[in-house]
Amino acid sequence: MINLVSGSKTLLTVTGLDAIGRAMALTDPVSFSVDHPEVATVEADGWLAAVADGSTTVIVTCGSLTLSVPVTVTAPVAVGLVVAESIPVAS
Repeated sequence: MINLVSGSKTLLTVTGLDAIGRAMALTDPVSFSVDHPEVATVEADGWLAAVADGSTTVIVTCGSLTLSVPVTVTAPVAVGLVVAESIPVAS
């Protein structure tokens, strides 16, 4: 599962696995798509962009293999505060 804040981006990387789970190079091209582009979009090079709150699925295809990855996009939430000094004024 991928969790993103709306307005953010992340790069998806894909690694092949052999029959016993070891990483291996992929020989076929990898393609990406999403089922709800109003929630998130994905570029051909794997950049996933969170557009609006909601849920979608990224579908990754390589040759005869397909993987569906759930994605949740949420609104940014303030987790802290900052106070800055403004220009001092003489009294």
